[in-house]
Amino acid sequence: MDATRSQPHVNGGVATEAVKEAAFAVAKVWQILTKAGEDEAAAIIMKAGEEAFEAHVFGEAVVRAVAEA
Repeated sequence: MDATRSQPHVNGGVATEAVKEAAFAVAKVWQILTKAGEDEAAAIIMKAGEEAFEAHVFGEAVVRAVAEA
């Protein structure tokens, strides 16, 4: 797969603000599902978030979501 296609939101390794906010929104969904005990759905969201936004970007979003809960 073409690296530019797999990472359209990355500019020199730095995620755009729009991507960070989108990752945060998905992380909030993960957090809501986790709190509700919907572990299977939360796991799907976690995997999708890591794949869509890169693991480090999504990881930062999860940390932010938990901190702001």
